[in-house]
Amino acid sequence: MYLHELLPLLATSGDDGNYAQTETSDLSLLQAISRRIHYGKFVAEDREGLMKLSTFTSIEEAVRKRVEKKATVLGQEVCLDTEDNEERKSDPSVASRLYKNSVIPLTKELQVEYLLRRLG
Repeated sequence: MYLHELLPLLATSGDDGNYAQTETSDLSLLQAISRRIHYGKFVAEDREGLMKLSTFTSIEEAVRKRVEKKATVLGQEVCLDTEDNEERKSDPSVASRLYKNSVIPLTKELQVEYLLRRLG
């Protein structure tokens, strides 16, 4: 990457005979690039930042609505005697709240923990 991509962008071709200064400049530039790239590890170790990056509010809301709809359909009491059946085995909003308050946050915590362990 350095010899074939970066160096041609920064220097003119040819030999000026100033090898020590060129070597020092190359080394300084490579160290600066290396430091900059490795700063990415600190960003990746930012637990709060990773949590924010893994939060997609619109998707989480869609999941909660889908869970509540499924709980509504699957939680119906099936009675052959009556046509209109509004009786439910459980409150569908409970399933939605469970996802909002527990399942989704715990899933994101697990994802962040996994990413941090993969780094370490």
